[in-house]
Amino acid sequence: MYKPERSKLLGIFLKKILKEKNLSQRQFAKQADLEPYYVSKLVNGQIAEPRKEIRKKIAQGLGIIEGEFQHLFEQYLIDQYRDADPDKTQSETLNVKQPGGEVVRINSECVNDWGEAVDIENFWGRKEEITLLEAWILGNTSNRCRLVTILGMGGIGKTSIAAKVAKKVQQNFDYLIWRSLRNAPPLEDIINQILRFLPNKYEDYLTISEDNKIILLIDILRKHRCLIILDNVESVLRSGEGKTQECAGEYELGYENYGYFLKKVAETSHESCLLITSREKPKEVAALEGKNLPVKVLQLSSLNLAGSKEILRDKGCKFTDEQLKELVTRYSGNPLALKIVGTTVYDLFGNNVTEFLREIQEASAVYGDIRTLLDQQFNRLSDLEKQVMYRLAITREYVSLAQLKNDLRDTEAESKILEVIESLLRRSLIEKEANTSRFRQQSVVMEYVSARYIEQVTRDLIEKKNLSLLMPTL
Repeated sequence: MYKPERSKLLGIFLKKILKEKNLSQRQFAKQADLEPYYVSKLVNGQIAEPRKEIRKKIAQGLGIIEGEFQHLFEQYLIDQYRDADPDKTQSETLNVKQPGGEVVRINSECVNDWGEAVDIENFWGRKEEITLLEAWILGNTSNRCRLVTILGMGGIGKTSIAAKVAKKVQQNFDYLIWRSLRNAPPLEDIINQILRFLPNKYEDYLTISEDNKIILLIDILRKHRCLIILDNVESVLRSGEGKTQECAGEYELGYENYGYFLKKVAETSHESCLLITSREKPKEVAALEGKNLPVKVLQLSSLNLAGSKEILRDKGCKFTDEQLKELVTRYSGNPLALKIVGTTVYDLFGNNVTEFLREIQEASAVYGDIRTLLDQQFNRLSDLEKQVMYRLAITREYVSLAQLKNDLRDTEAESKILEVIESLLRRSLIEKEANTSRFRQQSVVMEYVSARYIEQVTRDLIEKKNLSLLMPTL
């Protein structure tokens, strides 16, 4: 059966929308900041896939967001293809060209809005983790997850693995939308974007209350199989900086409704999945997760040697197996840290790994952007959390709760040790030994915290000395 070319369909689709909005091509060109001749080529079916910046201008000219324009056009494509081949059933698939030119085989109802999702072309390792996430997200009616959380410290690869998994499972969903919370948008803004993207018959949804918008969204999640990805959820969680005690997982003032949203998605029956990434575990996730529950958490740990090897090779580094092991150990298999190291080795040390290892042995493995990465997380800790982190750095090995409590006797942290350890675990800054109640820091975190501790002690001594100089002599 004949199917019209994509470029022709884009032209017909644009003409249709311009007519509905009562816009001439010249008016549209002006509103979209496009040359009239280019608009003419678009509506005459001479351009099949406008570049990303052009798609943004088209959406601007039509008074809608880019994601909505893509959504409407892909749905129009599906309708046209189905009309051209009426025997095609909903369970069959179509070849649909995605933004950026990639052709993927998707479910006949699938529409994607990838937002700020990262490029995963150079993604290495994590096969076991990907398999586990796929099983949780897809599953079957009895064990399918409604809420999946990927946790881990900064740079460990949460966003990348989320994008990798989402790409793999997208054909199993009707709709997929990715949004980043990096700039801490209000929940209502995110809900509005999701409702605008998903099939929504309630045209006045912008005028209803936030609670009713969530109810409306849940109803859509029941009727359509949707995958929603929220990246960088830690951006709406509260910092403990400057406070004596602050447990991880609480929300910034004005962002508490994110917790209500997570709870509703997790507890209400539907066929969809919300996938989130975060450096810290939201309190609702901690309360609702469980082995036999539809809420699961993947704690992303060190990348293995094989994956780390490929990351360093991508940077042009040459090394022996022993040098690779030492680098992975020193930087706790953190992909971002290894990328930074790879650049340093190649640019500053002339690709001489031996010289680089000698330098960090004499100085510090924590430098530049690696220090900045760790600063971001450490600075969010409360005073009691920092106190426990200093003690763990001094111990330098797995330590039990009882031993920690003994080490911190006669301090305020002694009576709060259980809450503080739980909070540090939720912040992905310590790790627990399997099948025990013993804890420690990763190598790179330990080295960083040790340096911070020395700085703190030095600062305290200087302040004490300065204070004594100001005291009057008797």
